[in-house]
Amino acid sequence: MVDCLFPFSFNQFEVETPQGVQSGYHLLGASALSKLTQNTALDFALPIDPQSIELPLLDSWFTSTDAQERTAAEQVAQRISQRLVWLLTSLRESDTPWSTVRQFWLGGGIVSGQLGWRMAKAARNRLSDSVVYVAPHPNNLPLIGALRYAASDTPHSLAIDLGGTAIKRGVGSFEEQRLRQINVLPTLTAPQLYYHQAVTIEQMQTLLDSIVDIVAESWVLAQNRHEVSLSSRIPISIASYIEGGRLTTPDTYGNLQGLAPDVFALLSERLSERLGLAIDVELIHDGTAAAAALAGPPESGVIMMGTALGGSVSPDPAGLHSVNLDALVMRGPH
Repeated sequence: MVDCLFPFSFNQFEVETPQGVQSGYHLLGASALSKLTQNTALDFALPIDPQSIELPLLDSWFTSTDAQERTAAEQVAQRISQRLVWLLTSLRESDTPWSTVRQFWLGGGIVSGQLGWRMAKAARNRLSDSVVYVAPHPNNLPLIGALRYAASDTPHSLAIDLGGTAIKRGVGSFEEQRLRQINVLPTLTAPQLYYHQAVTIEQMQTLLDSIVDIVAESWVLAQNRHEVSLSSRIPISIASYIEGGRLTTPDTYGNLQGLAPDVFALLSERLSERLGLAIDVELIHDGTAAAAALAGPPESGVIMMGTALGGSVSPDPAGLHSVNLDALVMRGPH
């Protein structure tokens, strides 16, 4: 397993704001953006369905022919950008490795459209000694980062990103230990996850079975669709903290830890039985995987903004496959 560089929850991180201390999730999670968009729509008397406050709606406002919608969108951007500045300022003043970060990369669904570059630009303008950019391929950073952990001698590798709401999959192609191309497989809905509640052994086992099904079916699909020989080592980004080779998130995917002391070995064994060959699973904390996609520059970090917040300071690129994100070819649905 690839441990977190250090255990850190953006969702629970206390951010200093003029209105007092608020959590990162309360300020910048998807539900916070949805609420901000809804309130702004009410301020501008825009007709909306409260059940349809999603990022595509906000994106459509930025390019709308309706001046009211464009103005509302820019106001949302200004407000959410100010919240990002508060978060980055609090990080720089914290007693964590983030205090030395001066290059921030933004990833995740929230920043993948019209809103993202506006947030990054506003933050750059307000933070004189830091730079903030939307990362290339912001929606796929954990998948790209996981592939950088693929076996060093492989020409092709399957990788999986086990997220809280969606499962992303892809086949990486390598030349001279450089990741050149990713053939993206269709995104899947995440298995049922349990938040902040006790689970039974049966529910843990069902989750394990679902993951085994997803990985095994992805392997077969990749083999059949792309007709390549895949590495037996499968890097998997997972939405759970990992410390000392153990999943330490107390719920969601962390519930797997209740089945065996070594979840890595358990998954490898189950997949080996299912596929009929020796499979070696490499589990990677999703924030670390996202940061690995951009590993290299010192004093840099990645913040993933989606359903929740995540990320990591940049890991050491030594031992990882190299990649040029601007030249990386992404094929398929992404």
